[in-house]
Amino acid sequence: MSVGAGGSPRVSVVVPAYNVAPFIEQCLSSVLTQSFSDLELIVVDDGSSDSTLAVVEAVDDPRVQTVCKENGGCASARNAGVAQARGEFLAFLDGDDYWLPNMLSTGVALLQEHPEVDVLFFLSRVVDESGRNLGLLKLGSHRSYSFEDLIVENPVGNGSASIIRRRALEQTGTFDESLAASSDCDIWLRITALRPGNFACLPEILVCYRRRDGQTTGNWPRMTLAYEQVLQKACAVDPEAVRRLEPRSRCHKHRYHAYIAYESGELGTALRFLLLSARASWHTFLFDIRSWLIASAVLSKWVLPERAHGCLARRAGALRELLFQRRRRRDQCTT
Repeated sequence: MSVGAGGSPRVSVVVPAYNVAPFIEQCLSSVLTQSFSDLELIVVDDGSSDSTLAVVEAVDDPRVQTVCKENGGCASARNAGVAQARGEFLAFLDGDDYWLPNMLSTGVALLQEHPEVDVLFFLSRVVDESGRNLGLLKLGSHRSYSFEDLIVENPVGNGSASIIRRRALEQTGTFDESLAASSDCDIWLRITALRPGNFACLPEILVCYRRRDGQTTGNWPRMTLAYEQVLQKACAVDPEAVRRLEPRSRCHKHRYHAYIAYESGELGTALRFLLLSARASWHTFLFDIRSWLIASAVLSKWVLPERAHGCLARRAGALRELLFQRRRRRDQCTT
Protein backbone atom coordinates (compact mmCIF):
# COMPACT_ATOMS: atom_id res chain seq x y z
CA MET A 1 0.00 0.00 0.00
CA SER A 2 1.51 3.30 -1.07
CA VAL A 3 1.94 6.10 1.43
CA GLY A 4 0.05 9.37 0.97
CA ALA A 5 1.60 12.51 -0.47
CA GLY A 6 4.55 13.90 1.43
CA GLY A 7 4.82 10.80 3.63
CA SER A 8 1.43 11.47 5.23
CA PRO A 9 -1.02 8.60 5.68
CA ARG A 10 -3.89 8.47 3.23
CA VAL A 11 -6.51 8.14 6.00
CA SER A 12 -6.65 9.61 9.49
CA VAL A 13 -8.97 7.67 11.79
CA VAL A 14 -10.17 9.71 14.77
CA VAL A 15 -11.56 7.80 17.76
CA PRO A 16 -13.23 9.89 20.49
CA ALA A 17 -13.22 7.80 23.66
CA TYR A 18 -14.91 8.47 26.97
CA ASN A 19 -15.27 5.72 29.58
CA VAL A 20 -15.38 2.91 27.01
CA ALA A 21 -12.82 0.58 28.59
CA PRO A 22 -14.85 -2.62 27.92
CA PHE A 23 -15.11 -1.81 24.20
CA ILE A 24 -12.09 0.26 23.14
CA GLU A 25 -9.77 -2.69 22.46
CA GLN A 26 -12.20 -4.18 19.92
CA CYS A 27 -12.69 -0.73 18.40
CA LEU A 28 -8.95 -0.14 17.89
CA SER A 29 -8.33 -3.68 16.67
CA SER A 30 -11.00 -3.22 14.00
CA VAL A 31 -9.01 -0.25 12.66
CA LEU A 32 -5.52 -1.73 12.91
CA THR A 33 -6.54 -4.97 11.19
CA GLN A 34 -8.20 -3.23 8.23
CA SER A 35 -7.23 -4.55 4.80
CA PHE A 36 -6.25 -0.92 4.10
CA SER A 37 -3.14 -0.10 6.13
CA ASP A 38 -2.08 3.40 4.98
CA LEU A 39 -3.57 5.08 8.03
CA GLU A 40 -2.94 6.81 11.30
CA LEU A 41 -5.13 6.18 14.32
CA ILE A 42 -5.68 9.14 16.63
CA VAL A 43 -7.39 8.22 19.90
CA VAL A 44 -8.72 11.18 21.87
CA ASP A 45 -9.30 10.31 25.50
CA ASP A 46 -11.97 12.80 26.52
CA GLY A 47 -11.24 12.83 30.25
CA SER A 48 -12.14 9.21 30.95
CA SER A 49 -12.35 8.19 34.61
CA ASP A 50 -12.10 4.44 33.91
CA SER A 51 -9.23 2.43 32.38
CA THR A 52 -9.84 3.53 28.78
CA LEU A 53 -6.51 5.36 28.53
CA ALA A 54 -4.56 2.42 29.97
CA VAL A 55 -6.09 0.06 27.40
CA VAL A 56 -5.18 2.44 24.58
CA GLU A 57 -1.61 2.94 25.77
CA ALA A 58 -1.12 -0.83 25.91
CA VAL A 59 -1.65 -1.09 22.13
CA ASP A 60 1.72 -1.61 20.43
CA ASP A 61 1.41 -0.14 16.97
CA PRO A 62 3.35 2.87 15.60
CA ARG A 63 0.26 4.12 13.77
CA VAL A 64 -1.50 4.90 17.07
CA GLN A 65 -1.38 8.37 18.60
CA THR A 66 -3.04 9.36 21.86
CA VAL A 67 -4.45 12.78 22.70
CA CYS A 68 -5.58 13.43 26.28
CA LYS A 69 -7.93 16.27 27.17
CA GLU A 70 -10.48 17.32 29.75
CA ASN A 71 -13.99 16.09 29.13
CA GLY A 72 -15.70 18.30 26.59
CA GLY A 73 -18.00 16.03 24.64
CA CYS A 74 -17.82 14.16 21.36
CA ALA A 75 -17.58 17.23 19.11
CA SER A 76 -14.70 18.60 21.15
CA ALA A 77 -12.91 15.24 21.04
CA ARG A 78 -13.36 14.93 17.29
CA ASN A 79 -11.99 18.42 16.76
CA ALA A 80 -8.95 17.60 18.89
CA GLY A 81 -8.33 14.60 16.67
CA VAL A 82 -8.81 16.58 13.47
CA ALA A 83 -6.22 19.11 14.68
CA GLN A 84 -3.65 16.28 14.75
CA ALA A 85 -4.76 14.54 11.55
CA ARG A 86 -2.59 14.51 8.41
CA GLY A 87 -4.60 12.33 6.06
CA GLU A 88 -6.37 13.23 2.82
CA PHE A 89 -9.44 11.42 4.18
CA LEU A 90 -10.87 11.52 7.70
CA ALA A 91 -12.85 8.69 9.23
CA PHE A 92 -14.48 8.88 12.66
CA LEU A 93 -15.15 5.85 14.85
CA ASP A 94 -16.69 6.13 18.32
CA GLY A 95 -14.79 4.23 20.97
CA ASP A 96 -17.56 1.69 21.58
CA ASP A 97 -18.22 0.90 17.89
CA TYR A 98 -16.16 -1.13 15.40
CA TRP A 99 -15.70 -1.68 11.67
CA LEU A 100 -15.63 -4.70 9.44
CA PRO A 101 -12.20 -5.39 7.88
CA ASN A 102 -12.81 -3.91 4.42
CA MET A 103 -14.50 -0.68 5.47
CA LEU A 104 -11.58 1.62 4.61
CA SER A 105 -10.42 -0.19 1.47
CA THR A 106 -13.96 -0.11 0.06
CA GLY A 107 -14.48 3.53 0.94
CA VAL A 108 -11.15 4.88 -0.25
CA ALA A 109 -11.43 3.03 -3.57
CA LEU A 110 -14.85 4.54 -4.23
CA LEU A 111 -13.76 8.04 -3.20
CA GLN A 112 -10.80 7.83 -5.55
CA GLU A 113 -13.12 6.84 -8.39
CA HIS A 114 -15.54 9.69 -7.58
CA PRO A 115 -13.67 12.91 -6.78
CA GLU A 116 -16.98 14.80 -6.66
CA VAL A 117 -17.98 12.91 -3.47
CA ASP A 118 -16.94 14.61 -0.22
CA VAL A 119 -18.69 12.22 2.20
CA LEU A 120 -19.24 8.51 1.71
CA PHE A 121 -21.23 6.56 4.27
CA PHE A 122 -22.11 2.91 4.81
CA LEU A 123 -24.84 0.96 6.53
CA SER A 124 -24.56 -0.04 10.18
CA ARG A 125 -25.55 -3.15 12.06
CA VAL A 126 -26.70 -2.49 15.62
CA VAL A 127 -25.13 -4.64 18.32
CA ASP A 128 -25.63 -4.73 22.06
CA GLU A 129 -22.98 -4.52 24.77
CA SER A 130 -22.00 -8.17 24.24
CA GLY A 131 -21.90 -7.81 20.45
CA ARG A 132 -25.21 -9.57 19.77
CA ASN A 133 -26.82 -8.55 16.47
CA LEU A 134 -29.89 -6.34 16.97
CA GLY A 135 -30.59 -5.67 13.28
CA LEU A 136 -29.93 -2.85 10.84
CA LEU A 137 -29.87 0.79 11.89
CA LYS A 138 -30.89 2.34 8.55
CA LEU A 139 -31.90 1.06 5.11
CA GLY A 140 -29.88 3.39 2.88
CA SER A 141 -29.93 3.30 -0.93
CA HIS A 142 -27.07 3.45 -3.43
CA ARG A 143 -27.40 7.14 -4.31
CA SER A 144 -26.34 10.62 -3.36
CA TYR A 145 -28.20 12.62 -0.72
CA SER A 146 -28.87 16.34 -0.87
CA PHE A 147 -29.17 19.06 1.78
CA GLU A 148 -32.93 18.70 1.51
CA ASP A 149 -32.74 14.92 1.96
CA LEU A 150 -30.80 15.39 5.19
CA ILE A 151 -33.33 17.94 6.45
CA VAL A 152 -36.06 15.34 6.05
CA GLU A 153 -34.13 12.53 7.73
CA ASN A 154 -30.58 11.63 8.73
CA PRO A 155 -29.71 8.68 6.45
CA VAL A 156 -26.48 7.79 8.26
CA GLY A 157 -27.68 7.21 11.80
CA ASN A 158 -24.37 7.39 13.67
CA GLY A 159 -20.96 9.06 13.62
CA SER A 160 -18.92 5.92 12.91
CA ALA A 161 -20.17 5.19 9.40
CA SER A 162 -18.58 7.79 7.11
CA ILE A 163 -15.36 8.84 5.42
CA ILE A 164 -14.90 12.57 4.74
CA ARG A 165 -12.47 14.39 2.47
CA ARG A 166 -10.30 16.78 4.43
CA ARG A 167 -11.02 19.53 1.87
CA ALA A 168 -14.70 19.49 2.87
CA LEU A 169 -13.94 20.18 6.53
CA GLU A 170 -11.53 22.91 5.49
CA GLN A 171 -14.41 24.58 3.67
CA THR A 172 -17.14 24.12 6.29
CA GLY A 173 -15.17 24.29 9.52
CA THR A 174 -15.03 21.59 12.17
CA PHE A 175 -17.65 20.17 14.55
CA ASP A 176 -19.82 22.65 16.44
CA GLU A 177 -19.02 22.16 20.11
CA SER A 178 -21.97 24.27 21.25
CA LEU A 179 -24.51 21.62 20.16
CA ALA A 180 -26.02 19.37 22.81
CA ALA A 181 -25.55 16.40 20.45
CA SER A 182 -25.83 15.59 16.72
CA SER A 183 -22.73 17.55 15.72
CA ASP A 184 -22.22 14.97 12.99
CA CYS A 185 -25.68 15.72 11.50
CA ASP A 186 -24.85 19.43 11.54
CA ILE A 187 -21.56 19.01 9.72
CA TRP A 188 -23.12 16.71 7.11
CA LEU A 189 -25.73 19.38 6.39
CA ARG A 190 -22.99 21.98 6.00
CA ILE A 191 -21.07 19.72 3.62
CA THR A 192 -24.12 18.96 1.44
CA ALA A 193 -24.68 22.72 1.12
CA LEU A 194 -21.26 23.07 -0.56
CA ARG A 195 -22.28 21.53 -3.91
CA PRO A 196 -24.75 18.98 -5.29
CA GLY A 197 -23.96 15.26 -5.46
CA ASN A 198 -21.21 15.25 -2.84
CA PHE A 199 -22.82 13.07 -0.14
CA ALA A 200 -23.16 9.43 -1.15
CA CYS A 201 -24.24 6.11 0.31
CA LEU A 202 -22.74 2.71 -0.43
CA PRO A 203 -25.37 0.30 0.98
CA GLU A 204 -22.93 -2.26 2.35
CA ILE A 205 -22.97 -3.24 6.03
CA LEU A 206 -19.45 -2.33 7.14
CA VAL A 207 -20.06 -0.74 10.57
CA CYS A 208 -21.17 -2.17 13.91
CA TYR A 209 -22.90 0.46 16.01
CA ARG A 210 -23.27 -0.41 19.69
CA ARG A 211 -26.35 0.29 21.78
CA ARG A 212 -25.59 0.55 25.47
CA ASP A 213 -26.74 2.25 28.63
CA GLY A 214 -25.60 5.81 29.17
CA GLN A 215 -24.83 6.82 25.58
CA THR A 216 -25.95 10.23 24.32
CA THR A 217 -28.16 8.82 21.55
CA GLY A 218 -30.25 7.11 24.23
CA ASN A 219 -30.98 10.41 25.97
CA TRP A 220 -34.10 11.65 24.18
CA PRO A 221 -34.35 15.04 25.99
CA ARG A 222 -30.80 15.86 24.92
CA MET A 223 -31.40 14.58 21.38
CA THR A 224 -34.59 16.67 21.15
CA LEU A 225 -32.69 19.82 22.13
CA ALA A 226 -29.94 19.00 19.62
CA TYR A 227 -32.49 18.51 16.84
CA GLU A 228 -33.92 21.99 17.41
CA GLN A 229 -30.42 23.49 17.43
CA VAL A 230 -29.40 21.75 14.19
CA LEU A 231 -32.68 22.68 12.47
CA GLN A 232 -32.19 26.32 13.46
CA LYS A 233 -28.69 26.30 11.96
CA ALA A 234 -30.00 24.69 8.76
CA CYS A 235 -32.67 27.37 8.53
CA ALA A 236 -29.92 29.98 8.33
CA VAL A 237 -28.57 28.18 5.24
CA ASP A 238 -31.86 27.67 3.35
CA PRO A 239 -34.95 28.92 5.24
CA GLU A 240 -37.37 28.10 2.41
CA ALA A 241 -36.27 24.47 2.22
CA VAL A 242 -36.49 24.05 5.99
CA ARG A 243 -39.97 25.62 6.11
CA ARG A 244 -41.21 23.32 3.34
CA LEU A 245 -39.68 20.13 4.69
CA GLU A 246 -40.04 20.71 8.44
CA PRO A 247 -43.30 18.71 8.87
CA ARG A 248 -41.74 15.58 7.36
CA SER A 249 -38.54 16.18 9.28
CA ARG A 250 -40.39 16.43 12.59
CA CYS A 251 -42.41 13.33 11.75
CA HIS A 252 -39.26 11.26 11.31
CA LYS A 253 -37.49 12.79 14.31
CA HIS A 254 -40.43 12.32 16.71
CA ARG A 255 -40.71 8.69 15.58
CA TYR A 256 -37.00 8.18 16.23
CA HIS A 257 -37.36 9.68 19.70
CA ALA A 258 -40.28 7.31 20.28
CA TYR A 259 -37.91 4.45 19.54
CA ILE A 260 -35.31 5.82 21.96
CA ALA A 261 -37.94 6.14 24.70
CA TYR A 262 -39.20 2.61 23.93
CA GLU A 263 -35.69 1.20 24.31
CA SER A 264 -35.38 3.00 27.65
CA GLY A 265 -38.67 1.50 28.86
CA GLU A 266 -40.45 4.88 28.87
CA LEU A 267 -43.52 3.57 27.07
CA GLY A 268 -45.80 6.50 27.86
CA THR A 269 -43.21 8.89 26.46
CA ALA A 270 -42.81 6.67 23.41
CA LEU A 271 -46.54 6.83 22.69
CA ARG A 272 -46.50 10.59 23.12
CA PHE A 273 -43.73 10.89 20.55
CA LEU A 274 -45.63 8.64 18.13
CA LEU A 275 -48.63 10.96 18.40
CA LEU A 276 -46.40 13.98 17.78
CA SER A 277 -44.93 12.20 14.77
CA ALA A 278 -48.37 11.57 13.28
CA ARG A 279 -49.50 15.13 13.94
CA ALA A 280 -46.41 16.58 12.28
CA SER A 281 -47.19 14.83 8.98
CA TRP A 282 -49.92 12.22 9.04
CA HIS A 283 -49.29 11.20 5.43
CA THR A 284 -45.58 10.59 6.07
CA PHE A 285 -46.41 8.69 9.24
CA LEU A 286 -49.11 6.45 7.79
CA PHE A 287 -47.21 5.40 4.69
CA ASP A 288 -43.93 4.52 6.40
CA ILE A 289 -43.76 0.94 7.68
CA ARG A 290 -41.37 2.01 10.44
CA SER A 291 -44.22 3.89 12.12
CA TRP A 292 -46.21 0.69 12.43
CA LEU A 293 -43.21 -1.36 13.52
CA ILE A 294 -42.39 1.05 16.36
CA ALA A 295 -46.05 1.40 17.36
CA SER A 296 -46.37 -2.39 17.46
CA ALA A 297 -43.19 -2.65 19.53
CA VAL A 298 -44.40 -0.11 22.08
CA LEU A 299 -47.88 -1.57 22.42
CA SER A 300 -46.65 -5.17 22.59
CA LYS A 301 -44.15 -4.30 25.31
CA TRP A 302 -46.95 -2.63 27.22
CA VAL A 303 -49.49 -5.46 27.10
CA LEU A 304 -47.61 -8.70 26.37
CA PRO A 305 -45.40 -10.86 28.60
CA GLU A 306 -41.69 -10.20 28.10
CA ARG A 307 -41.13 -13.49 26.28
CA ALA A 308 -43.90 -12.83 23.77
CA HIS A 309 -42.68 -9.29 23.23
CA GLY A 310 -39.13 -10.54 22.64
CA CYS A 311 -40.40 -12.94 19.98
CA LEU A 312 -42.24 -10.13 18.23
CA ALA A 313 -39.18 -7.87 18.39
CA ARG A 314 -37.04 -10.55 16.75
CA ARG A 315 -39.59 -10.92 13.96
CA ALA A 316 -39.52 -7.16 13.42
CA GLY A 317 -35.75 -7.33 13.14
CA ALA A 318 -36.07 -10.10 10.57
CA LEU A 319 -38.52 -7.95 8.60
CA ARG A 320 -36.00 -5.10 8.52
CA GLU A 321 -33.39 -7.52 7.19
CA LEU A 322 -35.82 -8.63 4.48
CA LEU A 323 -36.54 -5.02 3.52
CA PHE A 324 -32.80 -4.38 3.26
CA GLN A 325 -32.21 -7.39 1.02
CA ARG A 326 -35.09 -6.40 -1.26
CA ARG A 327 -33.82 -2.82 -1.52
CA ARG A 328 -30.31 -4.04 -2.19
CA ARG A 329 -31.48 -6.27 -5.05
CA ARG A 330 -33.50 -3.37 -6.48
CA ASP A 331 -30.47 -1.07 -6.31
CA GLN A 332 -28.28 -3.66 -8.03
CA CYS A 333 -30.81 -3.95 -10.84
CA THR A 334 -30.85 -0.19 -11.43
CA THR A 335 -27.07 0.45 -11.29
